[in-house]
Amino acid sequence: MHQQLAGDGCGNVFRSNKSDLGGAGNYAINVTDQSGCSARPNVVYSSNTVTNAKIGLTNIKVTTG
Repeated sequence: MHQQLAGDGCGNVFRSNKSDLGGAGNYAINVTDQSGCSARPNVVYSSNTVTNAKIGLTNIKVTTG
């Protein structure tokens, strides 16, 4: 998620997605600026899975569920 304008890229919910990055990417879900989303944070649930990522599922805290 990337914010082009204030409030854009906020309030997104990622649940039950499957990603295979083929070794080409660091994260399946890369949130570039969560600081501007305190009222409507992005949420990445643990039901998401990723394979072949260089680092992992996401760069923000994962929510159980």
